[in-house]
Amino acid sequence: MLRRDHNAHTGGDLIQLRALVEALQALGVDAFASSSVGDVARPPDVVHLYNLDRTAEVARTIAAARERWPRCRIVISPVFWPAPLGDVVTAYRWPVRGRAVKYVLKEVRWWRAQRAILASADAICPSSEGEGARISSWFRMPRDRRWLTVPNGIWLARWPFRDGPADRRTALAELDLDPGLDRLVACAARVEARKNQLALVEAIRRLPNTGLALIGPVSEVRYGRAVDAAAGAAGRVALTGECSQLVLARLLRSVDVHVLPSLQEIPGLATLEAAAIGCEVVYTPGGSTGEYVGDLGHQARSGRPRDLAAAIEFASHHPKQPALRRRVERFDWSDAARALMDAYEVALAPEPFQPRRRW
Repeated sequence: MLRRDHNAHTGGDLIQLRALVEALQALGVDAFASSSVGDVARPPDVVHLYNLDRTAEVARTIAAARERWPRCRIVISPVFWPAPLGDVVTAYRWPVRGRAVKYVLKEVRWWRAQRAILASADAICPSSEGEGARISSWFRMPRDRRWLTVPNGIWLARWPFRDGPADRRTALAELDLDPGLDRLVACAARVEARKNQLALVEAIRRLPNTGLALIGPVSEVRYGRAVDAAAGAAGRVALTGECSQLVLARLLRSVDVHVLPSLQEIPGLATLEAAAIGCEVVYTPGGSTGEYVGDLGHQARSGRPRDLAAAIEFASHHPKQPALRRRVERFDWSDAARALMDAYEVALAPEPFQPRRRW
């Protein structure tokens, strides 16, 4: 099921959903995406929902689906990684710290409802072992047979490995940055506090002769203004806004290091795409990216500017490509779809898990 604002706010959960629908269809499964139970013409065997952060919407959809199709099974992909308050406050910075506290309080407020959603599901599909463990601990729920890891992926054929080293001159010209810069860093993500771009801009200010491309739309206006002001002060940062996959791929071919400094990534799909094309990748401890890239990625000690700058510098001088590309080749959406089919089989088993609480 698509979330209702899917046209206005594209995110990793929607990319994951649409890619898996395409991959399931290629395997012969009658799969389709819809944003409303009322738009579905025929009774489905499985209703698959994404993004536990959309708690009220997910709860309403489950209730509507079970009322209309009592025999349908519910599968949840949580796309969920609770963040400590200290990390959130650090990322939001002073201009929007009130929003940071509100963000964490929202997670506390919705805890019971989110736990009830998971308890009522016939299968739960975290995208990594780390996400599953984190959710299990956060909601104090034992992991039983309903929990099956379904990894995220990319369409490898759409992100071909580049030939030779990065030719950053093309991207620098397109981004209107100084053509004499020695290194180009990129971050492909929505501009919002959870993605932590402010810290990345400050990290770039510590690195001489380094340019930064922030590729993605602004989804939090006040935070976007703070990032824009910091980028202008840095003088070596370009904000591209939203761009197509073709433009993103062209830019990434000219990037030396891709950084996703987020509080939470499970994992960042942009990291996998950049790794597939040939970039070195830097990521933060908040999330499951390490499970995907292993020791072939470069983990910053934290999402703070000093640690990000050190990780970028290290990644520039200790390349892990093309071994990193070979590692991410195991994460194709077609493989993820086969794992998801196993989850559907568990949900559709003759004696399914009976939740204690029904919607």
